[in-house]
Amino acid sequence: MNGNVTMEKEALTLEALSIAMATRNSGGIVIAQVERLAESNMLNARQVKIPGVMVDCVVVAQPANHWQTFGEPYSAAFASELRVAASSVAPMSLTERKIIARRAAFELMANSVVNLGIGMPEGIAAVANEEQVIDLFTLTTEPGVIGGIPAGGLNFGAAANTQAIIDQPYHRFLRWRRAGYRFSRACAGRPRGQSQREQVRSKACGRGRLHQH
Repeated sequence: MNGNVTMEKEALTLEALSIAMATRNSGGIVIAQVERLAESNMLNARQVKIPGVMVDCVVVAQPANHWQTFGEPYSAAFASELRVAASSVAPMSLTERKIIARRAAFELMANSVVNLGIGMPEGIAAVANEEQVIDLFTLTTEPGVIGGIPAGGLNFGAAANTQAIIDQPYHRFLRWRRAGYRFSRACAGRPRGQSQREQVRSKACGRGRLHQH
């Protein structure tokens, strides 16, 4: 065993490499908690996220102490090992949080890139997926997922059907086009005669005009 660490079953890579580098640079000790051990030189070099030269100690964790997220022991969808039907993602319960998320979702612009923070904003992804408009824009979250269906609650940060998963520090340098969503009003209404998908599409061509593509 040479200490190389892969993360193919993780939902996120976060800042694991950056932390290891900073720790070693500061004279500290790097301890890696892992799911299993592999023979030396058997890992795919492209999948190694933390090289063994930066690892001082490896601890094999018990499954109960090695969950993928705070709310999920393991999800193949979060690990990008498979894609799931959008309809299989459970919708939010109808609460005040969903009403606010729906109102915010009405402000999203087609073809925009939108970053969702933890808390109230995370509900926007569930609403956009339920309304079948999530394919009209790209949703991201600060931990590093690009596209797909970002999860909420104790699974926040993970996502199903992602386009890419990058290290969290690099995510800070993304330039997002202004999406215009805000939380100053809580309203679940929509213009008469328009579905939410039509409303989002119309915003790409000008507020109040509906264009068919």
